[in-house]
Amino acid sequence: KALVDKYRVAVAPIANRIVGSISADIIRTANAAQESALGDVIADAQLAYTQSAGAQIAFMNPGGIRTDLTFANSPGGEAPGQVTYGEAFTVQPFNNLVTTQTFTGAQIKDVLAQQRFPVVSTSPLILQVSAGFTYSYDATLPASSRVSNMTLNGVPIDPAATYRVTTND
Repeated sequence: KALVDKYRVAVAPIANRIVGSISADIIRTANAAQESALGDVIADAQLAYTQSAGAQIAFMNPGGIRTDLTFANSPGGEAPGQVTYGEAFTVQPFNNLVTTQTFTGAQIKDVLAQQRFPVVSTSPLILQVSAGFTYSYDATLPASSRVSNMTLNGVPIDPAATYRVTTND
């Protein structure tokens, strides 16, 4: 306990640094379409961070989102709504990096067709997507037909075209 307390005090200036703000809780709980507000926010943030690398779409693995961002939470004594580095790290505690790669539209479709059937969990898990990217999914169809109507900013995804996609590693 003494060792942990020593390091908790040592990292407090970093953990309690304000890195952003929220006006309400942002939760990771999935809605009926299996999207979460926090997953979408993270995907949007990843996209914004990597647009200089040409990113057009970002995906976030929902299993990597470990807790909600709570408006009233103030572990370092900060005002309600202020988000600390420690809170952000608790949401994604894995020290993952973001990576941007080039995929064809067909490869994006293949990736999306493989989701929803986790090995360990009995709950469906789908990639959280950045703003501007949409698609339809029907788990009752064969894998090759599950994904349809993929668009980026309202423009249909071309299976042969290439797109810059960001994910966490």
